[in-house]
Amino acid sequence: MEMRTWIKIVVVSVITITCVAQEDVCLGQSLRKLCNRLNRIEAKLRVFSQKSIAANRDSLCKLGLKTHFIPDDAITASSYLDQDQTTLYHHKFGRLDEPHIPGINFGAWVAGRNREGEWIQVDLGQKSRITGVVTQGRGDANVEQWVTRYKMGFQAPGGQRWKLVKDDENEPIIFSGNSDNINKVTNILPRPIVAIRLRLVVVEWHNFIALRHEYLTC
Repeated sequence: MEMRTWIKIVVVSVITITCVAQEDVCLGQSLRKLCNRLNRIEAKLRVFSQKSIAANRDSLCKLGLKTHFIPDDAITASSYLDQDQTTLYHHKFGRLDEPHIPGINFGAWVAGRNREGEWIQVDLGQKSRITGVVTQGRGDANVEQWVTRYKMGFQAPGGQRWKLVKDDENEPIIFSGNSDNINKVTNILPRPIVAIRLRLVVVEWHNFIALRHEYLTC
């Protein structure tokens, strides 16, 4: 059970005893003290829940690319390098922390062309709540390749049209990506989205378009 789920259960159980610290509702000094104490507990649990999710987002909230809960055939892309000759640069390797294994892969999805608009897509199989995205560059320490800026697209349940994640002024957000090929960069969406498919669309890159990534659900 996720941490935020059992925290909610505790909060709901405690707040089941609902009262307001007013004389016409909570009668007697002892009951008023109990009301005040329950209110303080609720506030502390709410803060604890928010801090715990923020502190453990990396381990609690991943969609499942890194763990292979998302299968290979759910990942597609606009292209990958040398796709007529090899699968070493295949989009199935665009998973967070994917290692470089000589003869098997080059430690990332590597696009077939260096051009704006190349994309990597994940079919979620069911509607999912998405709160953010984590990216890395190519998992080969000897090769400096990564995506520096990108947009995020999604398809909502029951819809066919692709939408872009937008800001409060209804403008598509261009997210900041990586500045090296090892460290992860996390971008939290301005508000959660519900989607059945997700797509990262490349805007800018360093040397060559190469990407590993994961989505967040809380």
